[in-house]
Amino acid sequence: SYVESVLVLLSESVFGVSDAQGTSYIFAVFGLGGVLGALTARRVTASIGLGRTFVLGMAIWGIGILASTFTAELAIALPVFAAAGFGLPWVVVANTTVRQVATPPHMLGRVTAAASGLVMAALPIGALLLTSVASSAGVVLVARIVPSTLPPDRKSTRLNSSHSSVSRMPS
Repeated sequence: SYVESVLVLLSESVFGVSDAQGTSYIFAVFGLGGVLGALTARRVTASIGLGRTFVLGMAIWGIGILASTFTAELAIALPVFAAAGFGLPWVVVANTTVRQVATPPHMLGRVTAAASGLVMAALPIGALLLTSVASSAGVVLVARIVPSTLPPDRKSTRLNSSHSSVSRMPS
C-alpha cells in the first residue's frame, strides 16, 4: 500500500537506512502507534462520531507522514511515525463501520467484496504512477503531496456524533 511503500522509500532516501533492521524500526513504531490507535478507536467513535473520527484519523496520519519528511534524523522521525500509525486505525474503523451500517444486510457481502476489489485493483496502478513521479520529482515530494490528495469518503465525513451508529454495533 501507499503507507508501506512510502515508509520503505523514506527510510532509504531520507534517513539513509538501507538495511532491513533499520527499516524494521520504522515499521515497528508505526505498528505500535497503530495498535494504540486501534485500542482507542471504539471510544473515539462513540465520543465524536464516525465522520469526525475518520477526518481526525486522516489528519493525524497525513500530518505524521508530512512531518516525517522535514527531518533527516531517524530518532526524531520515529515518534512522528508512531503518531501517523496511531491515526490510521481510526480511518479504517470509521470507514468500515460506515460501509457496514449503510449497506443493507443482503448486499453486505457484495459491497465489501467490491470495495476490496477496487482497492486491490488500484494498488498496482498507484504503485506504478507514484514510483514514476517519485523517480522524477523525488520521494519526499510524493510523501508530502499524496496524503493531501487522497479523496475522503463522503459518506463517512457526513456522519457526525448524532448519526453515529456505534451504539448499534455489537459489543
